[in-house]
Amino acid sequence: MFQTSRQGGRNMKVARRALRLFAVLMMLSALLIGGMTVYAAGGKVMATAKTNTKKAKITWNKVADADRYLVYYAKCGNKLTKKKQVSSSKTTYTFKNLKKNTCYKVKVVAQKKESGKYKKISSSYVIHFVTTNSKYITNPRKINIKKTKLSVTEGDIKVLQTAVTKAKKGKSLLEESHAAKVRYFSTDSSVATVNSLGMVTGKSEGTCKIYAVAVNGLYDSIDITVKAGAKEEKADETTEYEVTYKYTGDVPKDAPAVPAAAKYAAGSTVKAAAVPSVEGYTFTGWVGEVDKMPKHDVTVMGVWKQEKYTLSYSVSGDVPDDFAVPQPEKYAAGEKVSAVKVSVPKGYEFSGWKTVPTTMPAKNVTLSGKFSRKSYTLTIQYTGLSAKSVPEEYKKGETVEYKFGDKVTLPKNAEKGYKFCGWDKTVKTMPAEDVTVTGTWKKVYTLTYMLYNDGYFRYYEPSDYNEDGYYYFNVSGQLVETKTQEFVEGEGQALYTIDDFDITKAVRLIRMGDYLDAGRYDALIGWYILPYPYYSITEYQMSQEILPVTKERIQILADYFGLDIDVDKVFTDKSYNREMGKEVGNALNAFYKTATEDEIAEYKKLFDESDEKLDAIYDKYDAIDPEAVTSYTLTDDMTVYGFLTADVGEGES
Repeated sequence: MFQTSRQGGRNMKVARRALRLFAVLMMLSALLIGGMTVYAAGGKVMATAKTNTKKAKITWNKVADADRYLVYYAKCGNKLTKKKQVSSSKTTYTFKNLKKNTCYKVKVVAQKKESGKYKKISSSYVIHFVTTNSKYITNPRKINIKKTKLSVTEGDIKVLQTAVTKAKKGKSLLEESHAAKVRYFSTDSSVATVNSLGMVTGKSEGTCKIYAVAVNGLYDSIDITVKAGAKEEKADETTEYEVTYKYTGDVPKDAPAVPAAAKYAAGSTVKAAAVPSVEGYTFTGWVGEVDKMPKHDVTVMGVWKQEKYTLSYSVSGDVPDDFAVPQPEKYAAGEKVSAVKVSVPKGYEFSGWKTVPTTMPAKNVTLSGKFSRKSYTLTIQYTGLSAKSVPEEYKKGETVEYKFGDKVTLPKNAEKGYKFCGWDKTVKTMPAEDVTVTGTWKKVYTLTYMLYNDGYFRYYEPSDYNEDGYYYFNVSGQLVETKTQEFVEGEGQALYTIDDFDITKAVRLIRMGDYLDAGRYDALIGWYILPYPYYSITEYQMSQEILPVTKERIQILADYFGLDIDVDKVFTDKSYNREMGKEVGNALNAFYKTATEDEIAEYKKLFDESDEKLDAIYDKYDAIDPEAVTSYTLTDDMTVYGFLTADVGEGES
């Protein structure tokens, strides 16, 4: 009986091998005549994604007989409805202008055209990736199965050890709501199968490949060889076969011992193994368990899975626009917790994550943090061309506190007698730093015109008090019109002319023989500054340039003779002017009485520089033709007097 059973087992084994060999020969025959297509990786399209900041290059293997490829794409969380068409001669497509901190997904479908219609012949997994400038998430850089070859006996189970390497340390991979960390498939499930935990089960004698695929499509493979069961040939039903138990997966340190190996006769009922239990772990079951004992030994794998709890993040407050909330992370109970470090943008403050546990409790945890915008100082100050340029109430300026990003409102300055010229910089929103803005003012001076129809000059000869003599101007006649003109500090403009006044009423009665005739004023003698000595506008401007040089000379004199003179007061206080004039005169008289020629020469040298300045000013104004001057500037309010003259023609008396 024993011999017959053994012989029968051998015959069945030989028959299976013959059938498998026949199938292989048929497949090769089909390839030779072009009637069948063999696809890489067991017929699956293997698509991978390589990303940078704004691009993602999708690459896949060439599929024989494919007439085109469709590359479906979408942001994660959306349906794969958009697609790009790629010709069969290409196996890459690059997506451009992607958004930062954004997850995308892609699927590549190979199609063949038959009877005018395209039909799917193969497709890839849906692969997921994140743009490389994400703050908290990274893509896999590499996936590796520990071995390159694995031998499994029919009915036996072995577990693959697969590692995924992150592209950036300290960042998290996409959570498994996108896709499993590792996805497995077999190129021939009749030879060997593999589940989501990487458990390989030998089905029948032969070879195949098993692939491990990362979330972004990177993959590795292992060659699987399934050998015939060593005890398969036992045919005697009284012969006992052994059931062996092993643990796999996340095996707890304190897991109960596996059930002892037990022997059963073929066809007998196998006692079900007890289901173990450990807090914090889930026992998913005994894989490979049988009710009736087959005619070969059996290995049963008990699969453990450690319970993972979610550590999620929540932010509130003034959250930056480009801030991406960190992805949730999974931790086992008791595992050390490492909260994501937040990169705080400039202009913000972050409170930090509140109540971060040292180790993960046996429950989900949400960490909360709050952003706030920093405050910065806006300093407003003012400047001008001179001390008189800035209105008194604006000289101190002001400071205002703004939060980063707030709209900045600068004062709309306006003041009578002044012109606000604007700010040195534009500040629309508060930057992440203290800012000083400077506004420029200019004084607005008023030139008052007094137009008369007559006047005369009187010249005083030189005297003991006035070596050069001076003019005195007496205003006579009638005031024809008064006008004002504004001059912005430092900005020149032309003076009014006679054409700017209404002189129609300025009539002069002229005696013509025995009767009076009316003469018309039709010419302007000029504009003058009174009372005495009188200047034209040009001469006045020259005097204003001479003034600082004159002050400089007085200071030199005061320093030389040790006199305490307030130089500015000399030009504003007449009595002080006379008093200082006497002191200076006395000092000069005493000096010239006792000084040698060398001392006098040395004293005069002190004024050489200021003499050159005065000469330059005189030369400048000597070259000016008053009638040709078209632009004047003022440094103070001023009143000028104009006098008309009449042209009465022949017969004037």
